[in-house]
Amino acid sequence: MNFQLHRVVAETPLYAWLILAWLVGQGLRQTRDQIVSRTRLWAQPLAVGAYSLASAALAFGLGGVVLGAWALSALAGVGLAQALRLRRRLRALADGRVAIAGSWLPLAIYLAIYAMRYASCASLGLAPELAAATGFVAAASAVHGLPIGLLAARALPLDAPTPLRPGWQAA
Repeated sequence: MNFQLHRVVAETPLYAWLILAWLVGQGLRQTRDQIVSRTRLWAQPLAVGAYSLASAALAFGLGGVVLGAWALSALAGVGLAQALRLRRRLRALADGRVAIAGSWLPLAIYLAIYAMRYASCASLGLAPELAAATGFVAAASAVHGLPIGLLAARALPLDAPTPLRPGWQAA
C-alpha cells in the first residue's frame, strides 16, 4: 500500500499541485475581513461549485447519477450549514457592497474539495473499474457536492439572522 501511495503522489501532474496552491491562496484570502460587491459574494461558491461539478463529471461523466447525487448532496450541505449556523458574518453597506468578516471555513472547504477530488482520481487510477460501479460514482459525486452546499449557504440573503462578531451587524 505504501508503494501505491508513493506512486500516486509521484504521478500527480504539476497542474494538480498548482490548483492546490491556488486554492490555499484563495482560502487564506478569505481569512481576512473584506468588502466585496454582492456579485462577488456569489462568485466564490459558484466558481468552486462549477469546479466541483466539473471534477465529478470529468471522472464519471455527466449522467443522472452524478448530477442527482451531487445536487442532493449540495442541498444537504446547505441544510447542514443552516443547522450548524455556519453563515458568514456580513454587513450590507450603504453603497450596495457587503462587508464580510474573515473566516477559516472557506479554506477548510477548499481543502476538503481538493482532497476529495484527489482521492477520486487516485482511486480511479488504481482501480479504473470503479468508474462503472454505480455506488462508487454516487458516493464520490455526493462527496463532491456536500462542501459546495456548505460554501453556498454562507452567501444566502443578507437579511437572514447570523451569529455576529462584536462590531458586526446584520444587514
